[in-house]
Amino acid sequence: GFSAAWIGEGKSVPVSSAVFNQESLPPLKVGTLTVLTDELLNSSDPAAETVIRDDMVGAIAEAINASFLNPLNDGETDVEPASITYGAPSVTATGDGLADLRLLIDAFEGDLETAVLVGSGRSFAAMHDPVYLPGLGVRGGQALGLPAIATKAAGDTVTLLDPAGIAWGAGSTDIRTSSEATIEMTDEPTQDSTVPTGAQQVSLFQTNATALLATTAINWKAVRPAVATLEGVPQS
Repeated sequence: GFSAAWIGEGKSVPVSSAVFNQESLPPLKVGTLTVLTDELLNSSDPAAETVIRDDMVGAIAEAINASFLNPLNDGETDVEPASITYGAPSVTATGDGLADLRLLIDAFEGDLETAVLVGSGRSFAAMHDPVYLPGLGVRGGQALGLPAIATKAAGDTVTLLDPAGIAWGAGSTDIRTSSEATIEMTDEPTQDSTVPTGAQQVSLFQTNATALLATTAINWKAVRPAVATLEGVPQS
């Protein structure tokens, strides 16, 4: 980063040099596919389509959150980015919320002035202290002045992160439909457009069904020390 200095009258301004690295974030894709009967989609209840759409978008968000925060996620080339917590400084929870938060802050190398806490509602409830951490609860809040964001995808890990140290790129969620495709009806498909393999498929046209496919292009990377984790926070 850059630096600044005080300058005397008539004196020269010191040159500040920052170090830049060339990085790229190729778009990676996360998505969900479901097949519904035409009778359901043509239902007279207008809420049906909204419920289905919201559930699919919610599933994508949950998958992204889990990959983003899971300390064990080391990524997969051209498929999934590693989590921001993978390889980050880590401390083990002791069960004392205030002491654990101080351990986490000590391990953190980012900017505390812009940092936030991310954890599950159960973790924050376990760390809550009516005297020292009264603002921390199942819906997040704040702890020692740090904003706290609750998400169940965090599991028993609480992450302290500086968003300014995370490079992030994302597109909009694209939802497409088809009633004339053939679908491999399994949650572990073997089909591959590069190396096709034989598989039993179902004709949507023949079965009066429609497939809905929702996808989002996204990628991220920690570009400087900006993350620390607290592992093994009690969940009850």
